[in-house]
Amino acid sequence: MQWFLALFLPVAVLGAVCPYHNYTAGNILVADELCSPSAPICSVNTSCTRSTQQVPQDATNLAGFIGLGNLTMYPYQGLVLYNASTVWVEDLVLPASLLKLGFSNISAIYLDEFAPATIAHLTAMAFITCNLGVIPLNFQWPPGLQELILVNNAFQTIPKALPMTLHTLAFQANALSDLFYLPANLTYLDLDLNLLEEVVDRNWNQLTHVCVCIDLRLNNNPIATIAGVHLSKSLKFFGCKDCPLTNFTMTPDTFAALDELQPWNGKSNYLDSKGFHITRDVSMDPSACGAIDGSVQTLWAGKTNVTVRVCVTSPPSSERTSMSLPALNDDKSAFS
Repeated sequence: MQWFLALFLPVAVLGAVCPYHNYTAGNILVADELCSPSAPICSVNTSCTRSTQQVPQDATNLAGFIGLGNLTMYPYQGLVLYNASTVWVEDLVLPASLLKLGFSNISAIYLDEFAPATIAHLTAMAFITCNLGVIPLNFQWPPGLQELILVNNAFQTIPKALPMTLHTLAFQANALSDLFYLPANLTYLDLDLNLLEEVVDRNWNQLTHVCVCIDLRLNNNPIATIAGVHLSKSLKFFGCKDCPLTNFTMTPDTFAALDELQPWNGKSNYLDSKGFHITRDVSMDPSACGAIDGSVQTLWAGKTNVTVRVCVTSPPSSERTSMSLPALNDDKSAFS
């Protein structure tokens, strides 16, 4: 029936007010009765008339649009819109089958225009180079969000109240100087190109029992101290490229988890990255280490031409005397 109505588009919309009439002039991406049966994804103007811009029917990364409209008939699970000065989303309608929505190189996008019910089913969102620095108070993250990419924006803090379902957070190239509001259940964390000077007292060891792996990237931060960060042997990748570390303090379990890693395999895709990537020597002060009942040990000895001397502290007495529990059998499945 929708396709039939599309054949009589001028009659169907005659006299009706186009929901996009208040948008700035440009093309709006839609997938509804405004499109034709042969091209169910199309572009319309602010009068709801089909524009001359052709939309590739098999593409999920699209440019040249100032807004997203009714996408009820959009057939794919993901959509990325890129290269626009402003993107309007106040009349966005999504099908339940579209789970991943992203924006890249957008000068202005107003998150508070997203209707909470419209995006509630999304499992992944991305905002890359979108001039974002603050999340509006009335914006609601999808409650089942699993993957969030906030790269090359202007965030000084991690957004508050991120869903507990989140397991992947890519937060590169912002102005982050602390880890307040960091979600507890992450399995992948990328903090490359921020302003972090220390990472301390983070219990990431618990993630062993609920995730495939921990993938930790701290590259290109002015980090001088990493201390009290608990990691386990589920760790697959650790990166601290060009970090000026002078204090790298850890427990024996964390040392064992890190030391087990091999040099980075050179793959940038986070699903394929394995190993460690560190490019500067680390020299630990033996006196400072001894003062906390620790011993200086060499991490990744014989695996790299970089010398990484760390302080390994003694475990608490209760930990030394407690019975070791058998490892859980994880039901591992990779995020796709």
